[in-house]
Amino acid sequence: MYLMPSEKEEVPTRVLLENIGGKVIFSHKMHAENYGFDCIDCHHESSDPSKGVLKCGVCHGSIPTNAELAEIGKNGDGTKPLGDMPYHDTSIVTDKKACLTCHHLEYVQKDWGHDKHSEEYGLDCESCHHSQDIEPEPMNCNNCHFDGADISLKDAVHAKCADCHQDWFDEGLKSCNKCHDELDTRKELAKNGDFTINPTYAKCSSCHGTKEPQELVKNRMQSFHDLCMGCHESVGAGPYESNQCNQCHTK
Repeated sequence: MYLMPSEKEEVPTRVLLENIGGKVIFSHKMHAENYGFDCIDCHHESSDPSKGVLKCGVCHGSIPTNAELAEIGKNGDGTKPLGDMPYHDTSIVTDKKACLTCHHLEYVQKDWGHDKHSEEYGLDCESCHHSQDIEPEPMNCNNCHFDGADISLKDAVHAKCADCHQDWFDEGLKSCNKCHDELDTRKELAKNGDFTINPTYAKCSSCHGTKEPQELVKNRMQSFHDLCMGCHESVGAGPYESNQCNQCHTK
């Protein structure tokens, strides 16, 4: 009980962190009361700490995740198993809500307007749908372009739209909202509880600069070292140099 707080304690006074470098005893009380830190200073993805904070290990893990992600959908939750994806091998995500750390924006369907294309642009049905030698009358695109088809619905629709709007596609994600509504997944989670997101949606570099990121979510050791040592270094006190490990680690 001296090292490990009661499970009923809402904010544990001390936390024992197990690791191969030797156990670390972290004091919430010292940092909150003595140093005046707010919860969100460390739990940076917790926008409303009064409703609870995310544990560091939810987003920052220590082993590859592709194997875990591939298991999603095998428990009857309606989602599909996911294949290998960039960046996930750098950290383990133990809570699917942590996906919103990076996948915080989705594009969803909106009414792009049959009437608008017909009346304003003067297009007939065959301008977008196949000619009569393929389909006697215009059908829904997903009649032929379904999941698992040679050409998916997404690829078929994007290819057809690009016939007229190639300049939009050349701009990348900046033009998606011309045809799709933007969905703030964090707000949706707070409003509606758990919901399905698309973890394969886009590379972060599409929005966040042009240089391909090497690592998006640091593993647990890196995140603790950067946060703790970075803070100590900024105030010039406590352990932050590489030869001061024994000031945090008990081994």
